Amino acid sequence: MYDLRTSNSRHVQMFLLMLLNKKFGYSKYSVWLVLYAFVLITLLFVKAQAYESYHDPLSDDQGYCRTCHTGFTGGISDTLHSLHTGGDDPVTTNCDLCHTGSGRDNPLTMWSVDGLGCAGCHGRDYGETIAADYRDFSTSGTAKASAYGLRRHHHNAGINICSSCHAPIEPFPENAPAPPYYARHDVSLGGMPLNTCTNEDTQNDIDSMGLDNDGDFLYEGLDADCTGYVVQFRHFSRFAEWWLESPCGPSNYYCDGADIDRLGDVGFGDLALFTNFWLDQRPQDWLLK
Repeated sequence: MYDLRTSNSRHVQMFLLMLLNKKFGYSKYSVWLVLYAFVLITLLFVKAQAYESYHDPLSDDQGYCRTCHTGFTGGISDTLHSLHTGGDDPVTTNCDLCHTGSGRDNPLTMWSVDGLGCAGCHGRDYGETIAADYRDFSTSGTAKASAYGLRRHHHNAGINICSSCHAPIEPFPENAPAPPYYARHDVSLGGMPLNTCTNEDTQNDIDSMGLDNDGDFLYEGLDADCTGYVVQFRHFSRFAEWWLESPCGPSNYYCDGADIDRLGDVGFGDLALFTNFWLDQRPQDWLLK
């Protein structure tokens, strides 16, 4: 793909602008023709700039996430890399969970050799797929995790660069479903599986906070989504609204949590689980509120 900053595309722009010059015959029709052609050229020559990777490979290791999060700068001994893979409490020692196999200094945000890139821990499974190939990687159509909570966290912090292209999407709540990598045997903290409400902070980290999975600036157990509530009539009312409904899945929050067993519909299996916790503390992984 070309960029409007390249010399060839600049020549195209100059030619279009010259059409507006009076010596070429200025008219309202030429104006509309030029505007139409300019938009067409822009669509053809400008590449959409999503953050596909940690830094911009065309700008000397700058740009993208690297602009603000500079910790991945010196190979395996630098700050952020050590936080993820080093010390006495690594999140993982599987390099292929984050890296592409080549250009290991620049992970992709949504894809890796053995998984989902950065979004494996920093995103959720919304049932989506990658829309296109990225550089030499055949990523089009492969499953991905989406970091809608991370996007909202940035927005709430005043960082709105994503919103210039992406419409806001309500993320899953803090407690569930967990990011996809949390279920892997090669991802852990303190020898225990990661948990969105209780176990997201590595001992390698200097602060005591885990992750803000839904972007509301409340971390782990401090988020109300992680506070156990007593299952009562208001929850039964919500459950009844979805009775016998299908399909349930990530796109509708598993029928607003009424699909408790997450098998795709709201039925007697879900009712049995609901009654098991009647007037008791609901499990942390329930989406029903």
